[in-house]
Amino acid sequence: MDDENLPLDDPAPSSPIAKAVERKANNIKVEDEDEDDGMEVAQAGGITTASVNMSGTRPPPKIKKSEAYPSPASSSPTRPPTSQVDASAWNDVTSRLNVMSSTPPTETMGFGKIDYQDAIEADGSLRMFWTDYTEVNGSLCLFGKVLNKKTGSHVSCFIKVDNVLRKLFFLPRQYRTSGTRVTTEEIEMKDVYEEVDGLMGRMKVGMHKIKPCTRKYAFELPDVPKEGEYLKLLYPYSKPQVQPEHLTGSTYSHVFGTNTPLFEQFVLWKNIMGPCWLSIEDAEFGVVHNASHCKLEVLVSKPASITPLSESESGEAPPLTLMSIALRTMLNVKDNKQEILAISARIYQNISLTDTTEPEKLPCRSFTIIRPIHSQFPIGFEGEVKSRAKGLVKLAKTEQEILSFFLGQMSNVDPDVLVGHQLEGVDFSILLSRLQAKKTAQWSRIGRFRRAEWPSSMGKMGGNFFAERALLSGRLLCDLANDAGKSTMTKCTSWSLTEMCSIYLPGTTRLDLDNEAALKSWATTRNGLMDYVTHCEADTFFIAALALKVQMLPLTKVLTNLAGNSWARTLTGTRAERNEYILLHEFHRNKYICPDKATFKGKIKVEDENMEEDSGELKKKDKYKGGLVFEPEKGLYDKFVLVMDFNSLYPSIIQEYNICFTTVDRTKLVSSFPQ
Repeated sequence: MDDENLPLDDPAPSSPIAKAVERKANNIKVEDEDEDDGMEVAQAGGITTASVNMSGTRPPPKIKKSEAYPSPASSSPTRPPTSQVDASAWNDVTSRLNVMSSTPPTETMGFGKIDYQDAIEADGSLRMFWTDYTEVNGSLCLFGKVLNKKTGSHVSCFIKVDNVLRKLFFLPRQYRTSGTRVTTEEIEMKDVYEEVDGLMGRMKVGMHKIKPCTRKYAFELPDVPKEGEYLKLLYPYSKPQVQPEHLTGSTYSHVFGTNTPLFEQFVLWKNIMGPCWLSIEDAEFGVVHNASHCKLEVLVSKPASITPLSESESGEAPPLTLMSIALRTMLNVKDNKQEILAISARIYQNISLTDTTEPEKLPCRSFTIIRPIHSQFPIGFEGEVKSRAKGLVKLAKTEQEILSFFLGQMSNVDPDVLVGHQLEGVDFSILLSRLQAKKTAQWSRIGRFRRAEWPSSMGKMGGNFFAERALLSGRLLCDLANDAGKSTMTKCTSWSLTEMCSIYLPGTTRLDLDNEAALKSWATTRNGLMDYVTHCEADTFFIAALALKVQMLPLTKVLTNLAGNSWARTLTGTRAERNEYILLHEFHRNKYICPDKATFKGKIKVEDENMEEDSGELKKKDKYKGGLVFEPEKGLYDKFVLVMDFNSLYPSIIQEYNICFTTVDRTKLVSSFPQ
């Protein structure tokens, strides 16, 4: 029989189909019999479940959101998970380095001074290659290196130069003035001499020299002659400078040179063009005691006895000691301050500025000091250090111990140059702030000038930069990420350490790490923390290798020798100052008087010529508007893009401070300009 033609009976009452139909009609939910009766019942709304599609219809398709335009973070390659960091890349780098014994050579150890007899020449003079300077209480302090003839090595030297004299030039009037009234009494040079001598008496300046001289002038003051007779005054920098109310007198109309800095006066007078060998005669030994942290200290009371030597007379520059530094910090949430977790440094001794040896082959020493992230190091970490560390790795308990150990190493190594990435303004600022907060003894060893008190401007807004630079006096700061460092690596766009390594150190790979995430994950184990240490050590190599590869020190030295300014200032990237010193040296050689540096305390008042009459009413001259900036258009540019930029030459600044040559009335001074 054909089963398809048979009528279908109702399902049996006990069949599963009947029970399912009944449950659907009554909307009753039956739990499985095997379910545990003692299960806790969640509160209402505590559990969210997906809705059940009882009708069996197809749900509407979901509308996919368009992907956002890729940002720098989303378009860059993603980092590996923090728990799966591969440390072989930087471990391979550190394993290939020529790391020497962790014990420094005997000639650089100890805190004592050397015998001056081992440094002087046969004729009793002293030769020093100067690298940096500072000014203290009217004295010029020069830092550099001298040859220790006993050991054949170059050691640090400190020279205190006293009695450098200011040079002021008084322009005599034609007729004597009485208040605001001009008399008919003609002025002679002896009248100016008497008034200036009386001014020195009121200023309590004992020793001073006055004599007439002839000087030229080629700047904007209309009542200053092209060439004329001046009264030159010389008195020590230890005495105060002439106050503004004395810049004019009854017998003189102008005074030039009142605020010339001590260093500028000295290098112009002695024609010192940047770092070079100096010959010092009549040097006084044994007079200066513990004024610095240098190995030799000398006093020069007669600045005329200092003479710069040419390269043909003295030879090339001495080798320098480089120390590259990398810091690891962690945030103290309670105090909201960055604290130092680890400091790693790599020392390269006797580095010649003309040596082109590959950085990987140069002998070096390294040390790292680290404290535990929490209360103690991971179990077995000390054994991991002994088995894997190639340099010195010291385990500290507190941040204070890290700072003290680092200062001790600075004293032993006595580096000439500190090299870092974002050292200026970031790592160095953190280091100084922690030294000050922890009241660390001998904190001034960070530089070469011995200090007992911190500068008053430390911690104040806007005053930190110059105070920090002053604390480092005697050591050069070479930062790969400041203006000078960026100018030597023009191929970079972000100037991160990783980008610099990928472009200028081919064959090496640096991995960026999230420091905070690492300290919470993979760096908590003994192997991971050791990889964390080697990553910090690898950074010290990358930093030093980059500075040596792009020849940052030789390049900045040559620029300083061309401009005649300070090497330390060139390393900060101050192009304007180099231009200024080029002109200062040239004007001084041709006996031109330079105008004093202007100090602006506020906006200059708008003069009458900046006012114009419009409909019978006076109004100010229209101000210049800022540069037009176009909104960037997103997309790929397949043609060349031309960018033209002028550093700080805004028309408003030029107009406000009258620094444009077109605004000076030179109709009467055409013949006074130097050719």
